[in-house]
Amino acid sequence: MTHAPHAHPTPPLVRLVALVLALAVAGAAVAQAEAPDFGVREGQIAPDFTMLDADGAPVALSELRGAPVFLNFWASWCPPCVAELPLLDHAARELEGDLHVVLLNVGEDASVVEPFLADLDVDAPLRLRDPVEGTAAPDGVLASRVVATAYQTYGLPTSILLDADGAIVARISGAVSERTLPSHLTRVGIAWAP
Repeated sequence: MTHAPHAHPTPPLVRLVALVLALAVAGAAVAQAEAPDFGVREGQIAPDFTMLDADGAPVALSELRGAPVFLNFWASWCPPCVAELPLLDHAARELEGDLHVVLLNVGEDASVVEPFLADLDVDAPLRLRDPVEGTAAPDGVLASRVVATAYQTYGLPTSILLDADGAIVARISGAVSERTLPSHLTRVGIAWAP
């Protein structure tokens, strides 16, 4: 009589690991399917907001329609942000009237921001900031962290490029350079060489 070879039973630990892996893969697939898109999306009209300019006057993003906008979220403690500020300031001055370069500081008091920019010799016309600590913001003016959250800028620097109608053309994570900024600007019809 011939016996069939014994099938070796799968050890319980191997079965458990296989089950955990299968559940993890299935869970990741479900999470991916349900996850919202990251941040604002290309083609959507940029969420409007009002913040204070360097002189303390309210400025609404929607007031800038009619020309493309390069909206840059930055902070003084962020080395890549600091590295790109002189280039953005240069673009703001050279392209004034054709492009609005908006430097939006995130989370720092005006008493820090303005001296910091002055030390860098950055005086772009559209520098947005929070109110001076201890003063109330005018009605409708949002804090920079609220705006950054609405745009889901979880890393700095982050820039949002808008067309003249306020539609989002590109989201740029990380610093721009003399090589990359001109190529981004061509997407809104601006030819520029720093």
